[in-house]
Amino acid sequence: MRLFKIPFDDSDSAPEIIAKEIELHGLNEDSILPFFDVEEVKKEEAGEKLFSALEQTDKVVSLSGSHMISAHLISSFSKKYNNCGVIIFDAHPDCDGEDDILPSIMRNNVKNCNIILVGTRGWKSKEAVFLKSNRIRMFEMKKVIDFGKEDVIETIMETARSFKALYISIDLDVLDPCFAPGVGCYEPGGMSSRDLLFFLQRLKKLQNLKAIDITELKPEKDINGMTAKLAAKIAAEMC
Repeated sequence: MRLFKIPFDDSDSAPEIIAKEIELHGLNEDSILPFFDVEEVKKEEAGEKLFSALEQTDKVVSLSGSHMISAHLISSFSKKYNNCGVIIFDAHPDCDGEDDILPSIMRNNVKNCNIILVGTRGWKSKEAVFLKSNRIRMFEMKKVIDFGKEDVIETIMETARSFKALYISIDLDVLDPCFAPGVGCYEPGGMSSRDLLFFLQRLKKLQNLKAIDITELKPEKDINGMTAKLAAKIAAEMC
C-alpha cells in the first residue's frame, strides 16, 4: 500500500512522527503485518500524486497535520472517479465559509448526496443552515449513540457500496479528547478509539475503498505520543 507523508507547512512534523510509529507497529488485528511504500509529497503536488498513485495501487493512505489537505486530495480523487463518495470522520462539519472543506469538494464534482459525515458534535449556526440546505447526510455522535454503532455502520455501508470509488477522511478530533489529546481542537463527547476502529474495520471490507487520509495530529499537544500511536494503528488497520 502507498503511504504519502504530506506536511502542510515547514513546521508540520505530524506525518513523519506517525510514519515512524507505523514502522514500530507489529501485526494488525487481522494478523497482517502492515507494509507501506512511503513517499514524502509536497502539499502543492498532493492531488496530482494521489491521482497517479491510484493508477498503480489499490489503496493510498495520506498523512498530514492539517485536515485542509483533504480538500486537495478529494478534489483530485473526484476527477479520477465519477460518482465517488466521501465519508468524513470529524467532530466538526467544516463548512464555515466557501474555502472550507465541504464547500471546496462540492465545487469539485463531489455530489452532496455522496458525502457522509460521522461523529460530528460541534457546529456553528451558519454550518447547520449549510448542512440542511445541501441535504448533507450526517451521523452526529448523538445519533451514533441513539441508533447504535451496528445500525449506523450498516446504513453507511449500504450507501457506500453504490459509489464508484470511496474516500475516507479522518480528522483525529472525531475522537474524544481523552483518547486523542494531540489534536488542534478539543470537542468533548466524541468517539472512543475502539468506536472509530469498529467503523474503519468494517468499511475497509468495501471493494471500492481507494483512499484514506489521517489528519490533524498536533505533536506539541500530544501526551506520551498516544495520539500518534493511535494514528499509526488506524493506518495499520486499513491494510
